[in-house]
Amino acid sequence: MIKMNSKTFSQEIETAVKKEKLSYMDAIIHLCEEKDLDPGKVNSFINKQIKEKLTSQQTSMIFIAIVARSIVN
Repeated sequence: MIKMNSKTFSQEIETAVKKEKLSYMDAIIHLCEEKDLDPGKVNSFINKQIKEKLTSQQTSMIFIAIVARSIVN
């Protein structure tokens, strides 16, 4: 069994994003479910690069939602 730390958890996130075609948020949730971890307590296992990618994806999703809402209205 591999000890969970920032390096291994972040590597598993990247693997899930690439192999499973998941967003970073979905990959984190998926791994938490798979490893029976509380998503609210894994922040220390997520490295800076993943946090930056997660923030970037969230910003893009918000922008898309704003654009879509303006098109519909």
